[in-house]
Amino acid sequence: MKNQLGAADAVRTRLNSALQVRSQDVKAPDVLADAVGEVGERLRASYGSSPSGRAVRRQFEGARRRLSSERERVVTSLAARVGRHYSSLPSSERRLGTASADSGSTGGPPVTRRYPYFERADGGSTAGTLDGDSVSPLIVARVARTLPGVLVGSSSGSGGACRAVNRWATEEVEIPVERFFTRWRKECERVKKRIEERVRKPVEKWVSREERKCKKRPWWHPARWFCEIALVVVKVVTWVVVTVVKWVVYLVCKLVRFLVRLVVMIVIRVLKFVGTFLVCLFTDPLQALVSLRDLWSDLLETVEEVVDFAQSLLDDVVEILDDIERLVDSLASSFGVVGAFFASVLKWALHMGRDLLGIVRDLTEGIQDVVFGILRLNWCRIASGGVEIGLQIARAVTWVTRIPFGLLGSARDSVTLHEVESEVDRALRRRFGDDEDALERARDRVGVGSRPMGLPMEVRPVRLFVSTESEVDLRDLHRDGVIDLYAMAGHASRCPGGPLDRPTGEVVYAGTDKTVSYRDIDLYLAEGPEAVAEFHAFAIRTDRFRRYLDTARRKAAQLGVQLWWKDIGAFEVHDRDYVPLDLRSEGPSAGDDTPPIGGERRNPVVEQLLADVYGRTGRDDPLCEVPLVAVFSYTEIRERQPFGFASWFRPPSFAGILGDDDDYEQVSGATFRDRQPYWPFQFVPIHEVGHYLGLDHANHETPDLIMMSPVDPNWISQRAIVEYLLLTGEPRFTLEDLRMTWRWVTEVADDACFG
Repeated sequence: MKNQLGAADAVRTRLNSALQVRSQDVKAPDVLADAVGEVGERLRASYGSSPSGRAVRRQFEGARRRLSSERERVVTSLAARVGRHYSSLPSSERRLGTASADSGSTGGPPVTRRYPYFERADGGSTAGTLDGDSVSPLIVARVARTLPGVLVGSSSGSGGACRAVNRWATEEVEIPVERFFTRWRKECERVKKRIEERVRKPVEKWVSREERKCKKRPWWHPARWFCEIALVVVKVVTWVVVTVVKWVVYLVCKLVRFLVRLVVMIVIRVLKFVGTFLVCLFTDPLQALVSLRDLWSDLLETVEEVVDFAQSLLDDVVEILDDIERLVDSLASSFGVVGAFFASVLKWALHMGRDLLGIVRDLTEGIQDVVFGILRLNWCRIASGGVEIGLQIARAVTWVTRIPFGLLGSARDSVTLHEVESEVDRALRRRFGDDEDALERARDRVGVGSRPMGLPMEVRPVRLFVSTESEVDLRDLHRDGVIDLYAMAGHASRCPGGPLDRPTGEVVYAGTDKTVSYRDIDLYLAEGPEAVAEFHAFAIRTDRFRRYLDTARRKAAQLGVQLWWKDIGAFEVHDRDYVPLDLRSEGPSAGDDTPPIGGERRNPVVEQLLADVYGRTGRDDPLCEVPLVAVFSYTEIRERQPFGFASWFRPPSFAGILGDDDDYEQVSGATFRDRQPYWPFQFVPIHEVGHYLGLDHANHETPDLIMMSPVDPNWISQRAIVEYLLLTGEPRFTLEDLRMTWRWVTEVADDACFG
């Protein structure tokens, strides 16, 4: 600890001497650069390789590289950047700590040393105390507060005032308010999931266990009748209470947030425009015209938020229909064949209703893209919206043709569901043999004999993003055509690369759902990250990712798997090979999306990404958790860009090749990219999850199969035509897919899933 105090003293002295140089002095940047370099070395020793430490060090290292050439402008940008970073730190990292040293071998009380040099970032005058863990944020705060003129920039004259007012309104008012409403939205979603996890799932597990006990008695036994009647009552009462409470709480929370945010943000945006326009009008008339453009963008964004809210309500209705379907399946399991027949009729109606809502939802999104694409001069949105409208019209036609015959598809799926249960039970019997206790625990976990049935597997969804403060330069990605910031933010764009085969994503201010303005993107591309508030470019929108997950959950039931997830995470890109994700590396089947089951499917860049995001090592990984990463794009393979790529874990004994399972290791997980239009590509994530679960492309040549091979598919087949025009209108997994999945579960992921 005494060494830490000595290091703190050295840092304090070094920075003090640097800050004593007047900011007007041309040598000031050089003096401060030396000090920052020394501080950076001390940060490495203090933070090690922790994520927060890496983020702080990037701030200093980036500033150090620019100091020597940009002089006073860089002094300003350094202070502004580190000040923003400090403000964004969690309170636990901002809190001023204490540094103590033992008073000697006498065992006396620890000595606390106080340094008035380190002040609070909120401007308070109370002197802070220092310890080794809090050195870096405190130094950051002091640098930001000490340098003169850091908040308004070193720009002088009328133009600087105009820009300073707009930036102040954005950073000090609009972004903090947006962060509050973003946290509110996330909390509403967490409450809904919390109700499901703490009430519905435990009750379903108990019902599953009791239902198996009931069915062990003869069908004619009165005790079985009373038992099943009691369970039916429990199912209905539980479903009604949980579903009503969950949706009432969530929808009220969501509606109140939307209305409050709508009013507050309209007021803020109007006041921001008035203040910026008046200042610019008298100081920089040209910028006053730019503020009119910003007002137009804010107006369109406000209207789109209303449309997006309406679309999200349609998504909620679809989820409610899914909840009703869960109840129907659960009740059908209590009434045998008769229950299965009536369930197939009800589920047919539910599926048709869900599909109709999906058509309406996607059609409105297509119309929205066309209308607002025209108003924003965004040709990407205009073109993709036109394609979406055409696709939804075609879907509406097939929806009509499925009305008389869709009941047959629903009946087939009900029969298949019983076959799924039988196959899963056989797989469990093969695995656990005569160990009745272990078999019963496995059945209890899977829910055999009740509904919903399936092995619970947690999906770990993560979307990649690049920050204006990232090691990977977002400007280079924009200039190279990998990411079009204007198009992703919904602004005017020439749409390089085409309207469909591109990442949709979003460009938002850090910690918010607020789209970055055209002005700030311009400033960032022209002057760099110091000119604007920090913002992030995401590979996919959260609401769109959630729709992909909902589709994956629904289809995974055909494999006897119940997919679930908590929150959608985010990972900051720090390696240029991740954007686009490089699939060109050499190695066995590297980048190959159609290897045989006995072949490897390895790519070092993909494995490194999965290791960075999830900390996987390739050995003893939690295989019952499914990593799923949304990436921006891929490098081309055979002159085309894949829709997704999975790295799988298949030891030699499973793959049927020579080798020692004990020496085998591979980092596994699934990746995919978002693209337009949504409907045909919504099955890409579950396709890649299928690879993760042991499935291949072999014998999947037609588009009615989720695991269809993308190489030389048979697009026109009788089976596919019947499926899409007459039965369900969607691809599906086969019983052979189910058997292969459960072979992987019981032979490869056994310990992770049942250990």
